[in-house]
Amino acid sequence: MGNPVPEKAVPTPERVCGRCRKSFAGDPTLSFQTGWALCPECTEVLLPVPMGAADASSRAGT
Repeated sequence: MGNPVPEKAVPTPERVCGRCRKSFAGDPTLSFQTGWALCPECTEVLLPVPMGAADASSRAGT
C-alpha cells in the first residue's frame, strides 16, 4: 500500500491571559486552543482545585 504520510508538527501558539494580559505558551496537549485563556499563575489563584476533585476526595474517606 505505501508508507503513511507523517503528520506535520503544528507549533503551539503563544497565548495571552484574559485576566493579567501576560503572554505564555499554549498547551500542546490540547486538541484546540480557544480565544480566551488563563496563565498558569492566574489559573492557580482563580481555579485552585480542578473540577470534580473536591467531590472525589470527599467520597474517598467514606
